Amino acid sequence: MNNQRYTANSAPVGGFITVEHRKFNGYHKDPIQVIDTNHSYFLPKYKKRSILAFLKHNLLTNGGRDQMHSQVYNETVAANTERGAGYIASSTGTTNETATSTVLETEISTNGLQRADATTNTHTAATNTTTLAKTFTASGTHTAVHKSATFDASSSGIMYHVANFASDATLVSGDTLTITWTLTLG
Repeated sequence: MNNQRYTANSAPVGGFITVEHRKFNGYHKDPIQVIDTNHSYFLPKYKKRSILAFLKHNLLTNGGRDQMHSQVYNETVAANTERGAGYIASSTGTTNETATSTVLETEISTNGLQRADATTNTHTAATNTTTLAKTFTASGTHTAVHKSATFDASSSGIMYHVANFASDATLVSGDTLTITWTLTLG
C-alpha cells in the first residue's frame, strides 16, 4: 500500500484514488424499528474492512487528456452552455491577479485589441499541450499593454489563465500584437 503524502505542488497529474472493501457478513439479528411506522430494518454486518488503495496516484490516459484539452480549450460551440477558454484578452493593468480573480484588470475593449476568439486553437492527440493564438491589429494607440488572459466568452465569462508580459508594449494604429498561449494540463 502506498501511503506517500503529496503537497499541492508535488501531486502527480491525474489525482488520487482511495478504495475500501468491506466484506458483507449477513445482517444483525436485532431489527431497528422506525419510530411512528410499521417498518423495521436489519442492519448489515461487515467483516474487517480492507484498504485496497489509499491516496494512490492514478493514470490520466492519453484519450482522457485529449478530451480534457478539447473541452477546456478547443470547444468553440457552446454545447450545454459550456465552451472552451479560447477567447484571448489583453490589458494595460499592472496589478497581479490571484487565483480568486474573476476579471482582467483594465481589460482593453477598443481599437483592435478587444477580446477575440483565438484564430489558432490546436491540440495534437497524445500530447499535453494546446496552443491558442491571436494576432491583433491596433486601430488606435495603446500604451503599456502589460498582460493577457483567456476566457470562455466574448464578454464577461470565466477567466481561466492570466499572465504578465516580460515588458510592456506600446502600439499605434497599424501595429500588430500576436499573443500565443501554450497551455499544459498538469
